[in-house]
This record gives sequence, structure tokens and C-alpha cells, in this order.
Amino acid sequence: MEVADCPAACLGAAMIAAAGEGADAEKYRELAALGNRTEKSYVPCESERYERKYRQFCRLYQSMLETARLL
Repeated sequence: MEVADCPAACLGAAMIAAAGEGADAEKYRELAALGNRTEKSYVPCESERYERKYRQFCRLYQSMLETARLL
């Protein structure tokens, strides 16, 4: 999982403000590049416990999707 250096809400507000000021395509590229920077990365450690929980989550998720289709 990666955590962005610039929170999405702040970046979105900056892009809206730039549009309001008539920014050109280059300015949008600059702002969009801010959203591609990563502040931190997290890599989960491999563990049978986590794998078991993930498989359980996948089964529950599939069951939820099937239930939602019936509604």
C-alpha cells in the first residue's frame, strides 16, 4: 500500500482553483504529477494468519455479491 504525498482533496481543490484561473494544460500536468508522488510504502509481511484472513474475506465478499444480486 502506498500513501500519497499530497492528499487527494487538496490536489482536487488545487485543480479546481487552477481551472477557475484559466490554467493551461501544462499547469494541469504539474498538478497531476503531485498526486503521483509517494510518501510512504507499506509491504505486508507474509503470514499464514493473514492469508487465512484474506481467504475468509474473499469468501465473505463473494457471498455479499451474490446476496446483493438477489435484492
